[in-house]
Amino acid sequence: MDEIGFVGLGTMGRPKARRLLAAGHRVVVWNRSRPAVEELRGDGAEAAADLAQVFRLPVVMSMLSDDAGIRSLILDSGVLDGAECRMHVNLATVSAGFATEAEQRHTQRGIGYVAAPVLGRADVAAAGKLNVLAAGAPEALDLARPVLEPLAGRIWELGDDPARANVVKIAVNFLLAAAVEATAEATSLVESYGIEATGFVELISGTLFPGPVYGTYGGLMAEQRYEPPGSRRGSGSRTWASPCRRRIATTWPCPPAASYGTPCSKPSRRAGPSATGPRSPRSPGGGRAADTHRPGSWGVGSVGVVVPRRPVRPVPLVEYSSGYATRLSGSAARSDAGAPVRHSEE
Repeated sequence: MDEIGFVGLGTMGRPKARRLLAAGHRVVVWNRSRPAVEELRGDGAEAAADLAQVFRLPVVMSMLSDDAGIRSLILDSGVLDGAECRMHVNLATVSAGFATEAEQRHTQRGIGYVAAPVLGRADVAAAGKLNVLAAGAPEALDLARPVLEPLAGRIWELGDDPARANVVKIAVNFLLAAAVEATAEATSLVESYGIEATGFVELISGTLFPGPVYGTYGGLMAEQRYEPPGSRRGSGSRTWASPCRRRIATTWPCPPAASYGTPCSKPSRRAGPSATGPRSPRSPGGGRAADTHRPGSWGVGSVGVVVPRRPVRPVPLVEYSSGYATRLSGSAARSDAGAPVRHSEE
């Protein structure tokens, strides 16, 4: 039995901590809000008085929301200065630049650091079937493997640089975002011609696109079940089903156009079906979707075109994750409108 400190008991943190308890580990938990701690105590976990107590245990695992949360609670709080742990396994999706900095800060204090973001939703975590993307020094990975195994259907070891694990997760998030966006647009198109979304999703997920992505998220769209989101991130939250399909009135950045520095403008009605064809579906606000399709977003649906508007600062394609830009360095990307671009989470 290993003694494990676990930090962060959100949507993904709680099922992971429970998997560790079920595997027979002693788990000491800490969370910023107390109710989640009490919930885990009911499952057999112990409550830490503070973060310093957690970092006196041999192994620490954390599931915090983003770079800023980890920086404020762990890197810049002084917790590492008095830490006695041998290793910290960071299960969150963070930027590559932050992963490199975190490894350096841990190494300076003689603490091993493993980046281990995961693929899978909370139900997959509860079943212990996550795909874990792990990277870190070989000796750190050796220590991490026994505590990652209760969470994983498979552990994908990606080398000795922790940033690699986070870059792979960001790349996968981009593919997921693109699939969700494409499914949203295609579903809006067929619905505008009177085709039931449920049957369309069954068709695509049972033929050309089998697997959990199109079936799961397509099913949520067909049922118009956008709440609760799979992840809450405070301000600028990433929700999978909610922003991806409010009919065609999406405000996601345009992945293909933005990669070439050209966001999309409001498409012309004349580019789609003829004037005698079906009208575009109504947006949640009551207007026609084509009327509410904002510049800088990507729309197909009943319009069927993507129109470049004007050049802007090019943004690397891989920065796009979960429909919003995910930082690969310490600098924040900005949208064409000048507002900070929101970041993704697990």
